[in-house]
Amino acid sequence: MRVLSGERREAGLWRQAGVRRDLVGSLALDLAAVANGVDAAVLVREKRGRAAVVRARQLAMYLLNSTLSRGMAEIGRQFGRDRATVRHACQLIEDARDDPGFDRLVETLHVELRSFAEGVTDAAA
Repeated sequence: MRVLSGERREAGLWRQAGVRRDLVGSLALDLAAVANGVDAAVLVREKRGRAAVVRARQLAMYLLNSTLSRGMAEIGRQFGRDRATVRHACQLIEDARDDPGFDRLVETLHVELRSFAEGVTDAAA
């Protein structure tokens, strides 16, 4: 499945390849983008992009997998990539967490995303 050209935001929810993304998944993209100083819309483009965009996309994939327990194949479809690319991205971020500063950033994003996800789940119940 490929990402549609021309990213769109509709009512704060991502639409990729005709699939409506949930609010928590959208927040993961936004957090990764802000942490890397890029626009969240560029994370779902087909092009690889510059280093900051690549790192933000890898971080978003990592957060979706590690924090939200999304499957690698599902994440790959959301980004227009295959599961092997997602696995590689997660490995790179995990390796980068050896840097204490980066590890603190990732942990902060993890806590924020988990807290938001639990709040959404509690509100839906």
